[in-house]
Amino acid sequence: MAPGRGFEPLRPKGPQVLQTHLSPLDVDGLLASFKQFCEVDLQLRENTVKGHAQKIRRFFKSVKKGPGEITDVDIRNYLAGFKEKRERTRANLIIALRRFFRDFMRMSEVVESFRLPHTPFKPKTIPTREDVQKFYAALKSPRERAIFLMYATTGLRKHELISLALKEIDLERRTVLPKGDGSRTKRTWATFFNEESEQALREYLNGRERLTPDSKLFSEKAVRKTFKKGKERTGVHITPQILRDWFCSEMD
Repeated sequence: MAPGRGFEPLRPKGPQVLQTHLSPLDVDGLLASFKQFCEVDLQLRENTVKGHAQKIRRFFKSVKKGPGEITDVDIRNYLAGFKEKRERTRANLIIALRRFFRDFMRMSEVVESFRLPHTPFKPKTIPTREDVQKFYAALKSPRERAIFLMYATTGLRKHELISLALKEIDLERRTVLPKGDGSRTKRTWATFFNEESEQALREYLNGRERLTPDSKLFSEKAVRKTFKKGKERTGVHITPQILRDWFCSEMD
């Protein structure tokens, strides 16, 4: 006689079978599905997806349990280790855990009690023109100067300049026309750069080989090294975001 409905096996709560143990290979497969979920279902940016996956990987490495064994106590104990971290760091971790357990695994009960930390308002510190000039003067290569000036004169976000392809700039009109449409919460618009930026960009591009219309202008590594070297040489702390804030201040 066929078993009644009460004897049917339990169905997984989410898109993944709830396992009681995860080998390294299992983690890779689970995170690959999670990343696809974030990209397709949630329409998150590549960098956000990558960050979420890294946080979830570290979580499972720490708790040493499969997703089906995770309880709110496991998450609470894990978050307790981040009490001394910055509010933004803790908030980003909770957001990643919510998206994995609540949205992807459909296990909202294990994360529903955790609230995002309150982030106190901190007025932005804008560098002076003298600091910006000092920082720029310390940059040696055409690439470093082009990166700095493009951030300083366009107001682009860090990832927007990194994702920019050669076909998305018009050197003659000194215009940036990005093909991307931003994200669900941010929009990318056309912007302009000045003559000094144009000259630095031409000098940098003339030194590059095998350029195609789809070639990216700069890599994330090149951007990171540029601002790291500038700080080491001058002691002035400037980042792409700080230059964006400086740009907005100068435009007022």
